[in-house]
Amino acid sequence: MVTVAFLLILFHFLLLRSALASEETEEEPEDRELEVIMEKLTSDDPFMRSEVIDYLSYCSHPKAFELLTNSLKDPDWAVRKDAVTALGSMADLKAVKYIAELLTDEYWHVRKEVIRVVGLLGGKDAIEPLMSLLSSEDELIKSSAQKALVKVGNKAIEGMLSKRINDRWNAAKTLGALKDKRPLPLLLEAIKIEKDAKVKNAIQEAIEILSNLPSEPQVPPPPAESQEDITVTEEIAVSDFIPSQETVSLPQETVSLPQETVSLPQETVSLSQVSEEPATKTQDTIKKPDVPRTNLDKEVDAFLASLDEE
Repeated sequence: MVTVAFLLILFHFLLLRSALASEETEEEPEDRELEVIMEKLTSDDPFMRSEVIDYLSYCSHPKAFELLTNSLKDPDWAVRKDAVTALGSMADLKAVKYIAELLTDEYWHVRKEVIRVVGLLGGKDAIEPLMSLLSSEDELIKSSAQKALVKVGNKAIEGMLSKRINDRWNAAKTLGALKDKRPLPLLLEAIKIEKDAKVKNAIQEAIEILSNLPSEPQVPPPPAESQEDITVTEEIAVSDFIPSQETVSLPQETVSLPQETVSLPQETVSLSQVSEEPATKTQDTIKKPDVPRTNLDKEVDAFLASLDEE
């Protein structure tokens, strides 16, 4: 009996040892990967840190989300911007509240990327920070926030049609937070067919909020430039590329340039009368000054005379 008990204890000990060894071998690669990631994230080279951030966006490491949110505080603005982009590609609504903190970043490129990603992710957490930008003195930031809010509203409307309960709940909360009366008919229809009590309560709250709003929507429409682009596109499609008849008047400005008359000296050159005889000999029609003739002059005259005789 003692021998059997000893063998059973030894068998269980060996099983436990093998299980612990397998857990160590499974955790070792992950720990090694994390060690390499942390080493590169703390590098002095911002390009190296950006490369690791790009890797974290798709590597499915369990600590990827945490590491990316920490990278939002990187001292280099380009790395912060890459971290925002990476979190956006993960499509996790939990990232919105972390990303929205950079809406006041000192660098314009970071703020613009934050607005784009927050509008892309949507959710009720995106409404308040985007609304706060509508009073920005920077027209481009204000325009980007308006476009992002429109995307959030469209995404929320799509979420009401989702089969997932959490998606419908988030959509109802978002539409209520947007304070735009236009989705009200959709919510009135949705509450009739909704079966989940949690979602139904969220829809009811949104209906009550939107019902008490004035007729005009509080969320501004897309910027004027976007509407002009759409109008121009429609006109081109209808007119089949017929040139516009609109005439643009440009200001006409007359510039008076000073007129200056330059008087050039006039010099008269006296030419001798050309002989009426046939041009059988070479004659000099310009009166030459009296210059002593050299032997070279005589040779040239003789050469010319020989040409005339020929």
